[in-house]
Amino acid sequence: MKSDLNRYVLDDTDRKDNKTASLLVAVSWIIAIGGILRALYMLSSADSRGFWMTLFVSLAAGAFIRGMAEIIRLLQALVQKPAG
Repeated sequence: MKSDLNRYVLDDTDRKDNKTASLLVAVSWIIAIGGILRALYMLSSADSRGFWMTLFVSLAAGAFIRGMAEIIRLLQALVQKPAG
């Protein structure tokens, strides 16, 4: 996969290097889905303030962890960039 500026190439053939990033992506999905389910539970118990707070916090935490995974993948691609 090439970047939009063609400055680096991410090699997806060797998945061993991306285990940490893949784990972070899985954790971010678990946090986001768990937060949505918890928010729906709060909505059913008529706690609208808790619903919105739980929803936004879980989605923000999931997005933050997903961003960390993408940064790790980008840094790995830059480190593995061939000289020349």
